[in-house]
Amino acid sequence: MDAYIIADALRFGRINNEVYTDDYRYKVLQSLTRARFFAVQS
Repeated sequence: MDAYIIADALRFGRINNEVYTDDYRYKVLQSLTRARFFAVQS
């Protein structure tokens, strides 16, 4: 369902420019994504 919503937003330009960087969930996801990236690279 998430992929459908993202694709719909990209296709029709319904992207909100606000990014909630102060949200703790965003920070956790960012650190996990970076850790995975560096693990794959090494």
